[in-house]
Amino acid sequence: MSDSEAYRILTREWTNMHHTERTALDKLRALPVILKAVKDGKSVAAVTLVKPLRTEKGDAWRAKQEKIFSELA
Repeated sequence: MSDSEAYRILTREWTNMHHTERTALDKLRALPVILKAVKDGKSVAAVTLVKPLRTEKGDAWRAKQEKIFSELA
């Protein structure tokens, strides 16, 4: 799996991240570690690492779209 595929999975399918949250993710030094976790199938670890990036704007956007900040089991 490529980094771009891991990024797509993380931002779209798992967390439904708002664009401001994705911008913060892009600036993280830990991004390579997070993408590696996705590639290694450690979805819970990856989501745990991005959860602190949640914003009020993102929560409002998810509520409007009837989406949730998913936490994979």
